[in-house]
Amino acid sequence: MRRDVLTLVTITAAGACSLDWDALDPRGVEPAATVGAGPGSSTTGGGGNGGTHATGGAGGNLPTGPWFDPGLSRRRALTVEGVDETLKDFPVLVALDASRIDHEASAPDGSDLRFEADGELLAHDIDHWDAEGISTVWVRLPRMTSGATFTMYYGGTATKAPLAPSNTWSANYVAVWHLDGDGADASENGLDGNPQGVSAVPGLVGLAYDFDLLDEGRVDIPSTTASANAFVTGGTVSAAVRARTLGDNDRGRILDRSGSTTFAGGWGLSVTDTNFEALAFGHDYDMNFGYWLTPPETIAFDRWQHVAATANVTDQTVSLYIDGAAVMLNILQSGMITPEIVESHMISIGSRPNGDNRSFDGLIDEVRLSSVARSAAWMAAEAAAARDELITYGDEEAGPP
Repeated sequence: MRRDVLTLVTITAAGACSLDWDALDPRGVEPAATVGAGPGSSTTGGGGNGGTHATGGAGGNLPTGPWFDPGLSRRRALTVEGVDETLKDFPVLVALDASRIDHEASAPDGSDLRFEADGELLAHDIDHWDAEGISTVWVRLPRMTSGATFTMYYGGTATKAPLAPSNTWSANYVAVWHLDGDGADASENGLDGNPQGVSAVPGLVGLAYDFDLLDEGRVDIPSTTASANAFVTGGTVSAAVRARTLGDNDRGRILDRSGSTTFAGGWGLSVTDTNFEALAFGHDYDMNFGYWLTPPETIAFDRWQHVAATANVTDQTVSLYIDGAAVMLNILQSGMITPEIVESHMISIGSRPNGDNRSFDGLIDEVRLSSVARSAAWMAAEAAAARDELITYGDEEAGPP
């Protein structure tokens, strides 16, 4: 029943909390070093390590403005922090444990969730829903910078229909693979993969795939025009990885779209011993081969790392990132980033497309391929978002219905 006058009740969640996911390997093995994320609940996956985020905040950090959806009974303000420049159409992670959402008041599958900023409905993509642990949701913010706020609503029957989850991922995304128990592409391009020899385990965000060398695990994605055009005008490939070793032949592939072990006719991101436990990006358009590496010992074993490579066609530069920070390049062979479409190779996650002698050994989560060279600020924010370090969660408010 609608009321002419609303009485708002503040439901205060206790203090700061930390979602710590790196304490144990998903298979129960204590890692040599623990930084960041880890196993999640006993049944499902993680949601970042919590970082500097907090539940509650100065002055309660309550939402302002009219109640966006009168069919929903709860709302909570969320505030961005730690971003130095404005990022357009950025997907930020909202990680919901018991201190941030009352799962008993929400729909069993999270279908009542709505997000709003400045009176506009925001697109969101539920990565993983766990009513007994941590639910992970990506929300597209049209303009994200420190101090930007948006509001989460839930609890009841929403009167506003949600936007398609694929709208969370802007047109610059060629593909987004959550690897949350399947090989589905979350973007609108439909580059769904076929998982083989992999198992779903708790990941950095929700679930991840475990690529075990004994099983020669891989996720194969058919060639499409969208994937062929990646890197034509510049591109970015990124993922969260937790390597056990450097993989088969010490050159385990993270994401590869090429015709041989030397990235012929394509490109690939891998871990390698070429520069002693390094991240490598290979690019070979029209046999114009380039191979760029991070410094030695930048790949750490048995802990989560966010890794990425960007290739800028305009100024012919390649950048490699570890945990959101650009690292110095060691160039094994310098090649031009030639703006042309590569031949029709499929994409493989965790292996090379045409063989099994470059298998990855460890966990891979949140693989993304973009048709633009992302900025350093974007890569820093993407890594922080995956670890749940960008959002401060305000107190919860009760209102309609």
